[in-house]
Amino acid sequence: MYKQNIMNMGKLSIEEILLNLNKDQINSLSQYADAIKQKICEIEILIEQCSNAVCPNCAEVCCINRHGIDGYHDIIYKLVSGIVPITYDSIIDYDSPCQYLSITGCILKRQNRPFRCTWFFCMETLKYFESRDKRKLRHMTKTITEIGELRLKMEKTIEKI
Repeated sequence: MYKQNIMNMGKLSIEEILLNLNKDQINSLSQYADAIKQKICEIEILIEQCSNAVCPNCAEVCCINRHGIDGYHDIIYKLVSGIVPITYDSIIDYDSPCQYLSITGCILKRQNRPFRCTWFFCMETLKYFESRDKRKLRHMTKTITEIGELRLKMEKTIEKI
């Protein structure tokens, strides 16, 4: 049922959106998606270093199931990017630890995760980042902002349909 709701959250279904895109819109979406993937790769190592240092010692899991479910725009981004949207096990409670969380962290590549999951940083991770190289932190913050702006451009392109 949740999957059906995701597929019909917008004015049009995802299938209708993809079918109604013109060549320019497809090119724009592809360029935005490629830029997002590239920027994620630029900062992934910094985020993974933090996760490896902070998350194993955490007593309260931030990675809960509801954050690991693709939203409407996540699915469109993934389809345009050539990434297969993740499947959701509806038996797992929304507030349980994420179904993609393993002992060593998330089993999904960062670019394959839902947007809200990818860019959530708890207080401990923020403290970790603040205690490290300020230049790297500024670069990461700038890159995350750019990713958010690209994501908004993708969403605005879709809204024009």
